[in-house]
Amino acid sequence: MNAHYSDYFQKIKSIGASGTEHAYRTCFENLLNLIKADERIRIIQEPKRIKGFGAPDFRIERDGAVIGYIETKKPDDDSEKTRKSDQIKKYLNICDNFILTDYHRFMLFKGGELMPTDSCDLFDSTDFERKNAVLHPDRIGRTDRLFSKFFMSSPVRIGDSHVLAVHLAQRAKVLKEYISEILKAKETYDFSDKIQGLYENFQETLVADMTEAEFSDAYSQTVIYGFFLARLQSDEKITLHDAGRFVPLSFKVIKEFFSFISLDYQIPNHILWIFREIISLINNIDLKSI
Repeated sequence: MNAHYSDYFQKIKSIGASGTEHAYRTCFENLLNLIKADERIRIIQEPKRIKGFGAPDFRIERDGAVIGYIETKKPDDDSEKTRKSDQIKKYLNICDNFILTDYHRFMLFKGGELMPTDSCDLFDSTDFERKNAVLHPDRIGRTDRLFSKFFMSSPVRIGDSHVLAVHLAQRAKVLKEYISEILKAKETYDFSDKIQGLYENFQETLVADMTEAEFSDAYSQTVIYGFFLARLQSDEKITLHDAGRFVPLSFKVIKEFFSFISLDYQIPNHILWIFREIISLINNIDLKSI
């Protein structure tokens, strides 16, 4: 195990302290795949985000269910300042198992708490310049224990209707913010065009003076209800691409919403992230207990 961390350290050092955030990702992904506790765990590196929008850099799944996320920053990033940023607070509102790292310091957050439950430095930022720097065994041990806690996490399993409502409301809030941002940006690509078109159609046929904020809220609530309805109608777990076919034809508005979700109309990465979060949560509901 020590050799995996030492090899990672040398590869990170070879890039140097001034590389971009993305320059270190492959080294880090390779380390995660070597130290993960279970071969059923998948390490999924998310595509480069659109400026102004965000989704965690790594999604961690076991048997198709999300068990955690990892956000990476450059080695010279102020991790304490980043920890308190709106971006990280947004992630922690949703992610019960989350790591923030600048590739040498690792902070593990559990249960959405703003203070890390565990934190350690595999090496110091000054080690980038030290030719003969080596990893200390104690630091390797602490880092490995942190990742063990992270990988041992289980997907959220909900059997209480009130708890379910709280979790879905948290995700609806984030989705609403993202849809509102898309409406304000008015950029031209498939998903944005579809959202803009739906908003204009709502104004023409339902509520003429509907605001962007009101539409964003209606959209997020309707999509979440649609995913939940699809799960109730299905005998198995749903996916982003098949959820729409489980929505009954009598729910015409929801069917319209899902017509371009299921067909993947250039859905931006941050929207895909929150959709997957909603689906992962709904797929792990104990339906008999709700």
